[in-house]
Amino acid sequence: MDFITGLASILLIVLGFGILIFVHELGHFLAAKWSNIRTEAFAIGFGQPIISWRKGIGWTLGSTTSRVKQKTGLDPRQLSDQALVDHGIGETEYSIRWLPLGGFVRMLGQDDLAPASSSTEERSFNQTAIWKRMIVVSAGVIMNLIFAAILFVIVFSIGVRFEAPTIGVVQVGSPASLAVGVGEAEGMIGLQPDDSIVELDGRVVPTFLDATIGVAMARPDEPIEVIVERPDHDSLLPFMVTPVKNEAAGVLAIGVAPASSTTLAGSDSSEAYEVVASILETTGLWSQGLRPGMSVIEVDGKPIDSYAQFQSSMDRASSEAVVTRWRDGSGVVDVSMKPSPAWPVLRPADSREIVEGLLGLVPLVQINGMTEGNPNKGVLEPGDVILRAGDVQAPRRSQFLRVIADHGPGSIDITVIREGKRKSVQAEIQAIGLLKPEPRLGISVGQAWDVPYVAQPITAIDCDVRNEGKLEKIDTQVSKAGIVPGSRIVSVEGKSIENWDDFFEAVASNTGDEVVIDFENPTPGREIRSIRVSLAGDECSGLVDMTYEAELPGGIFDPVYTIRSSGGNPITAIEMGVNETITFMIQTYLTLDRLFRGSVGVEQLQGPVGIVHLGSRIVDKGFTFLLFFLALISVNLAVVNFLPLPIVDGGLFLNLVYEKIKGRPPSPGFQNAAALVGLLLIGTVFIMVTYNDLVRILG
Repeated sequence: MDFITGLASILLIVLGFGILIFVHELGHFLAAKWSNIRTEAFAIGFGQPIISWRKGIGWTLGSTTSRVKQKTGLDPRQLSDQALVDHGIGETEYSIRWLPLGGFVRMLGQDDLAPASSSTEERSFNQTAIWKRMIVVSAGVIMNLIFAAILFVIVFSIGVRFEAPTIGVVQVGSPASLAVGVGEAEGMIGLQPDDSIVELDGRVVPTFLDATIGVAMARPDEPIEVIVERPDHDSLLPFMVTPVKNEAAGVLAIGVAPASSTTLAGSDSSEAYEVVASILETTGLWSQGLRPGMSVIEVDGKPIDSYAQFQSSMDRASSEAVVTRWRDGSGVVDVSMKPSPAWPVLRPADSREIVEGLLGLVPLVQINGMTEGNPNKGVLEPGDVILRAGDVQAPRRSQFLRVIADHGPGSIDITVIREGKRKSVQAEIQAIGLLKPEPRLGISVGQAWDVPYVAQPITAIDCDVRNEGKLEKIDTQVSKAGIVPGSRIVSVEGKSIENWDDFFEAVASNTGDEVVIDFENPTPGREIRSIRVSLAGDECSGLVDMTYEAELPGGIFDPVYTIRSSGGNPITAIEMGVNETITFMIQTYLTLDRLFRGSVGVEQLQGPVGIVHLGSRIVDKGFTFLLFFLALISVNLAVVNFLPLPIVDGGLFLNLVYEKIKGRPPSPGFQNAAALVGLLLIGTVFIMVTYNDLVRILG
């Protein structure tokens, strides 16, 4: 059923993409007919026709050309206008072709692949007045913009749901956490969860998507003003924040994620339902009656209105189990939940990683899953804990990935902990990728919270020590303890430790300024070492404010949504539609500018494959969001088509401008060379974006 649903979504997006191409080519076609230019073909797609239609011939599998020859003895392009009329045959062949990556209108005397071609016929493209040809060339772009505006008007008339511009998570050490308050917020440092972004550099931010795009389009290395509305503050608070490039995403970001609601995901998506259901089963909450789509309404008898309140209530419960109340359309269910440690998030000074741990101690790396057809299947297994990789003892996650990357393709010695026993294996690293192969083991990894072994301790972290919005390097509590990587935590103040949750609770319950931790060294003698660690640290290392949280992460709850709507006013809908079209048109040009500046990664460019894949996932968000997505693609199609590049409409328009000024078109040699360059450029971009799309999908 999921396969059928996914296939239907893909077909729906392909149909939508085809409609956008049809609209674009229809613009050229109608303008050509208005200009009395002979139009010989109107095609959706490239290559040979699958099916075609021509007046006087009817529907035909393949091209109608052979049937025209049978009827007249001549190729349709050899027939004069009068001959076509005499035989009752239309001049235009309408067709759908095998390669659904575009479309074209072929006019007499005009050929994109042979731009220097011309005709002396009166109704040919090159014999038509220049101003009319300019209209014909630009008509496709204009139609796409008009169509986008119409879609936006429909969307806002109905109302479309977006993630609200409310912050749910602020990443440790991110630009958002270091934002400096100005004006009414002077003296404040950092954006906070539950802050609602109101403006970004003077522009109103109605949705989280607008905030994300606004940050991504910021000028590199320049601060932007972010104005937020904060609960319990009467006035708006302005902050200055400098976005940095997120290497994983390939765009500028400030390190925030949208807020979660109190409703578990899965009510409107089968994929989300399965994910949430799996987590509920793993945590034992499914057996208590908790289901995807339910909303938490109380914790320990107190009403809950937001996910932040839910987390705050669980923190106050500390490590004690509490009764939570959940509701859906079928009724109410009470669920007993035990809060989980909210592990301090540390930013090691020697790397760009963000890692959870305590006192500078972090768990080992654990294998969570393996790719299909992995040659390491049976050598490595899900659940294996990495004790050594190559020459590196007990690597942290970033160190483990670096070892694999530096080693390159070939065999590598790895020691794992499997079912409590150490096991040495020889794994095979493969080069994955076409254009830029990268060493991979074909596994997904996380942190091994169930076994109390420590990876290489973090000796220093980056932290805003003085609360001034600036990171400084500070030592962790274990920086001078000499803990051997791969050691096992045996006890804390005499309390036996079986896993990392035990370790957290033992440290959190300690009332003194110091704590004694016993470690078992990974050496053959397995000697026990007692280490005294100071707890008189600062908030940067997570010791002053050790908290608890719900075992259900915010990511499995529906986001907080906002509805963008014209409120039933058609004039407002038109205004919103036109404004949105202009906004996204400007942002598309800004994207190209930021691409050249380097603040937007080339890997973010989407090709047809990526658009279809992304669109098939967007279908789950509802019909109006799908229309919004198609409107956005229509704007992008218009902008890209009117760039001053050979082959596309913008390049053809420039040729007409040159002809108007000089009184003659560019030389055939120049036009042919430009067309070749354009084909090579477009072909290169197509290969690159398709590769990006496949890597993004398969990865």
